[in-house]
Amino acid sequence: MMTAAYVAMLVSGLGMFTAITPDAWKLPLAILFSSAGGMLPDAVLAGAAVHAPSPAQVGSVSGVIVQGANSGSLLGPPLLAAVAVSVGWHGGSVLLAACSGLGLLLTLMLAGTERRLIAGQAGAGRPGSG
Repeated sequence: MMTAAYVAMLVSGLGMFTAITPDAWKLPLAILFSSAGGMLPDAVLAGAAVHAPSPAQVGSVSGVIVQGANSGSLLGPPLLAAVAVSVGWHGGSVLLAACSGLGLLLTLMLAGTERRLIAGQAGAGRPGSG
């Protein structure tokens, strides 16, 4: 789900602020960007129990996730405004695409980590593996 959300944000982020995108498409792209971005905190929170070092730390891990999401909501708009003022609105597309691309890369890295965790747990249950 995270991969699909970041791809949707990358595509819509590229199209929202470019001059070649027809005006009629800009609002639907903005809605897609926001909707896809809204799926990310839920998807990340769903994995908190898997990635927490211990069951007692799930709450702390969840808190860090929420803080990260809120930090993006707090810092993103002023950063986008600064980019738009300094280089123009097309810079907003570059910023949104770069952030979405970074999120996609981190998601793919996390997926690899999760695969190794699952493989390690499966291997630990086999006779002769311990």
